[in-house]
Formats: sequence, structure tokens, C-alpha cells
Amino acid sequence: MKPNRLNLCQVVREALIRDGYSSVKVTDAVNSELGKLALVSSEDKTGDGKIKSKGLEYAVTVTGSFKYIGKNTLPCKFDAWHSCVSKAEKVASMPAIELPVEFVTWLDGFAKTLTTAEAAATT
Repeated sequence: MKPNRLNLCQVVREALIRDGYSSVKVTDAVNSELGKLALVSSEDKTGDGKIKSKGLEYAVTVTGSFKYIGKNTLPCKFDAWHSCVSKAEKVASMPAIELPVEFVTWLDGFAKTLTTAEAAATT
């Protein structure tokens, strides 16, 4: 099992689109980098068993925890920043945010779909 970022949170997705970047390309780049991480440990936990369906079925859930480590790259930094924004967004609604300057050159290299003026004209 490899780590995978399926969706970007709304406020980050909107910032990318507003600035003329493809959120799909960014997600693909982050997932590609996450796929390079090495699994260093895993642990399974078996939950409580339960009798269900009027005593006819038994159910138990096993939950896995996996720890990965790899190089600190810009896609990984973007994922860490996104995770912080996503957690904050769950606590309170957030206004539009600016993408950190640290990521602009990286994003310009592969994810730019519109110029800044074109992106501003579409919003």
C-alpha cells in the first residue's frame, strides 16, 4: 500500500485554479512523490467484535497504520502545507488563501494552465 492524496481541500483547490494551475496535475505530482516514500513500519489493530443482524452475523474491523519516510522535496512540502490548511479548514471556514511563494516556481514548471491575467479574467 502506498500513500495517496486523493483530493485537495477546497480552499487549496480554489487557490490553484484562481492562479491558473491545474489541480489535477498538482495532485498527480504529489501522489507521484508520495509513491517514492519507503514504508518503515506498519501496525494492525483489531477492533472489538460485534454480534449483528439479530445474532446471525459477527463483525470485526482491523485498522492498519503505516509509516513512510522519504526525501523532503517540494511536492512533499506542498503536501505538508496542504495537510495543515486542510486541518484548519475543518475547524473554521477560511477566506481565499494565497499560495506560498515557495511553491510558485515549482508549480509554474508543470501545472500552469493559464497566465495570471487569464486566470483573473475567468473569476
